Amino acid sequence: MVNYEVTGQPQVIEVYMQECELIDSCLFYNGQLKGDAKQIESMKENYCQKNNLNCARYMIFMALGRESIPRELFPHQKDQAYEVIRAIP
Repeated sequence: MVNYEVTGQPQVIEVYMQECELIDSCLFYNGQLKGDAKQIESMKENYCQKNNLNCARYMIFMALGRESIPRELFPHQKDQAYEVIRAIP
């Protein structure tokens, strides 16, 4: 969400990205990672269907390529994504 002012009145604009380009082949999205079903569905909506730029898996894909994404990485694990990206010389 983005907040900004127009004519002195605060405005809230919801910004949504398009569906992630990796949905068809993503191990997380396609149910190959186990976890709480309700939490996984919420993550799919927030990371895969609305804003993949915040997804740890997508971050690694963009920086290093698909083959560098750890198999068990969840979208919210950005700290681990940063470690993977930093580890590559």
